[in-house]
Amino acid sequence: MSPQNQDRFIDLFDVRHLARNTRLGLDAPIHLVFLLLVVLVGLGGWLAHYHTRLLYENQAQVSQTYRLLAQLQLVMATAVDAETGARGYIATGREAYLDPYRAAIPVVDARLAELSLLAAEHENQGELVELLTARVHAHFEFLNRIVSSGLGGAREAAIEALRSGDGKQLLDGIRDVIDRVTEREQELLGERRALASRSFRTADLTGLLIAISGVFLIVVLYNLILRFEKLRNRSTLEIANAQQRFEVALGSIGDAVIVTDREGRLAYCNDGCRSTLQLQSQDLGRPLGELITSISGGASDIPGSIVRRAIEEGGIHRTTVDTEIRLSDGSQIQIDATAARIQGHDDQSQGVVLVVRDVSARRERERELARSHERFRSLVLATSQIVWTTDAEGRVREDSPSWRAYTGQTYEQWSGFGWLDALHAGDRERTLFGWKRAIAEQRPFVAEYRLRRADGAYCWNVVRAVPVRDNDGTIREWIGMNHDIDSRKRAEQSQRDEGRRKDEFIALLAHELRNPLAPLRNGLEILKSRSESDAPRVIKMMDSQVAHMVRLIDDLLDVSRIGQGKLELRLECIDLRLVLSEAVDSVTPRAARKNQSLHVKVLSGPMWVHGDAVRLNQVFTNLLSNAIKYSGASEEIWLTAEREGMRYLVSVRDSGQGIATDLRPRIWDLFLQGSGQIERAEGGLGIGLTLVKQLVELHDGTVEVHSDGVGMGSEFTVRLPLVSVPDSDVRTPSGPAETATRALRILVIDDNEDSAESTAMLLRLRGHDVRTAFRGEAGIVEFARFGPELVLCDIRMPDMTGYEVARRVRSLKNGRAVLLVALTGFGTQLDREASVNAGFDQHFVKPVDPDALMELLRAAAERTAGTSESAR
Repeated sequence: MSPQNQDRFIDLFDVRHLARNTRLGLDAPIHLVFLLLVVLVGLGGWLAHYHTRLLYENQAQVSQTYRLLAQLQLVMATAVDAETGARGYIATGREAYLDPYRAAIPVVDARLAELSLLAAEHENQGELVELLTARVHAHFEFLNRIVSSGLGGAREAAIEALRSGDGKQLLDGIRDVIDRVTEREQELLGERRALASRSFRTADLTGLLIAISGVFLIVVLYNLILRFEKLRNRSTLEIANAQQRFEVALGSIGDAVIVTDREGRLAYCNDGCRSTLQLQSQDLGRPLGELITSISGGASDIPGSIVRRAIEEGGIHRTTVDTEIRLSDGSQIQIDATAARIQGHDDQSQGVVLVVRDVSARRERERELARSHERFRSLVLATSQIVWTTDAEGRVREDSPSWRAYTGQTYEQWSGFGWLDALHAGDRERTLFGWKRAIAEQRPFVAEYRLRRADGAYCWNVVRAVPVRDNDGTIREWIGMNHDIDSRKRAEQSQRDEGRRKDEFIALLAHELRNPLAPLRNGLEILKSRSESDAPRVIKMMDSQVAHMVRLIDDLLDVSRIGQGKLELRLECIDLRLVLSEAVDSVTPRAARKNQSLHVKVLSGPMWVHGDAVRLNQVFTNLLSNAIKYSGASEEIWLTAEREGMRYLVSVRDSGQGIATDLRPRIWDLFLQGSGQIERAEGGLGIGLTLVKQLVELHDGTVEVHSDGVGMGSEFTVRLPLVSVPDSDVRTPSGPAETATRALRILVIDDNEDSAESTAMLLRLRGHDVRTAFRGEAGIVEFARFGPELVLCDIRMPDMTGYEVARRVRSLKNGRAVLLVALTGFGTQLDREASVNAGFDQHFVKPVDPDALMELLRAAAERTAGTSESAR
């Protein structure tokens, strides 16, 4: 259709020219006339209000003037009455004449005050009223003096004052001011009367003009409305013709065409609606939402939504997603809908034209294709982080956003074989060789290499690529995927390093535990030979080796307890200087053997801290031992203690081996070892620093290490919070435990016969009566026969546990009075709690310290002595 024919065709349905003619021909004059009427009515009302207000204000001001004049006369009358009364009294001497004077005194001030208020609203009258007030007060003061003189007996002086003429002069002054104020008010009164007369004449003339103009405008408006009615009838006919043409045109369209009114109700539907949407003529007037029901995946009514958008926004709107509707017979179809707003002659929406097309078959094909694409995309995303493609020769030809985002390369940088530049230099040759070989052999490619990320870091990736073949079997392209496995690689390496350190630690533990066994076995052989001359030295050597083994095992147990959060500190207020002194004393012999100089510098006064003296001694002994161990012969070691704010700072510094820079951050790790040469030479498990850090942190302190590198020495700094302790809170150290004062009956129950017999021999050497049992059941029988005062019982035994032995002993006669002690190799907090729950009084870990054993014997003696006294 040519543009000219198209314009003519549109004109058949376009009746907006009628609206335009209406606006241009009649709308403007009618609006203008209405506007003029509104202006006239408003102007008339405003003028009436204005002149009425002027008249009201003039009337109020006139009334105010009359009140002011009346008040002036009252003031004058008051002054005259006072003058008359005072003169009458002075002339006659009779006090009856003072009544007018006395009556005037109380009211004169009130009348002057009211006069001042009235004059405040009158221009230029304030100054005169103030002058009048001053003269009235002066007049009354004069009268008061002559009256007071007369009443005081000086009547002749009062008469002389009257004859002087001062009173008459003051009264004349009052009259003069009143006359001036009255004259001004009379002038104002004349001006206000003239203004009122002018306002009345203006209001009269204005009202007449407005009335005439209003009649004229009403006649003009009537004629305009008649012309508008004729044009409206013509427009109605034109609209009816256009509607007929519109219905014929829409009826000839094959698609379903729906026309709604502005409320969304069905106003028209063509024959296509009947065949496609099953709409009937009786559906006219019903809301569109009731006739077309959307059953699409979304919750919104999709056909209704584009109708609302067309009404609100104008223009043409089309469904952009799959839209499925249910027909009246229950069947479902896919539709494609287009909506456009019908613009009325008043530029307001008159409804919407909705064109609906059945696209069920086409949409089904589109959805199947979309599902295929979505499955492929989901498979790619789920398989790898980076997806890429190459041509048959392995060159990159297409862009990969995931590769660019990961590596930071542009498409130009990674196209072809440019992707090799993002690989680590040590992996490029190997990867390229494998990639070309896979292409030549037409087989899948798998490799691992380090790939540079956008931030510059290299991360391990695993790459997999497969060929895509055409129908004839030739390779069309390659599809590859990269997956970041850097965290897995690092975890594997960390596990390998951790396993290696644990293996080294276990080997070192076995070595350290075997070392004391050799001198112990040799010592036993020497003792068997009964060489009495060597016995003291052998016993000292064996005691030292046993102490060394106990120390190794205690360190392991302490680390385990701290790691489980079960290490209990015996916190009290202690002097840190004593702890440092004991630590220095314990390591001095070792330093002396290497000819090392140990310099100690601590504060002179007490250094009170809240801590466990034994554990803190362990901390500083370990630090000093390390300094001695890692320093050569004749070198120097410094121990300093000073105050730093609210903390004590203790530093252990040496000039020995030092610490490598890469080792310093991990020096506190449990299984970390240094070079190993010194450890193997001097012994130790290498867990001392781990224990130091954990114990210091349990005391709310910190420990730091500083070293300039290998061979530059090292410095360990411990900071502990200080406390202020009164003398009464200081715990004095107790003296050594007293030994038992008498022999005890003691029963040892242990399935390890050597342990039981050696313990019994040790106790017999101290004069006690000791029996042994090597099974739990045998121990219970021996207890009933022997009646011991102290029982030392192992926990793990083959026939029954020590816990069961304790419970059964407590149930026997005298079982409650006996001191029952667990003697075992298990020393965790759970083991101790289980012992207490079973009925044990105390829990000792093998081997028992001799001093602790003596303290136990003394406690048993006191307990049985108390029991005996109670029995007596």
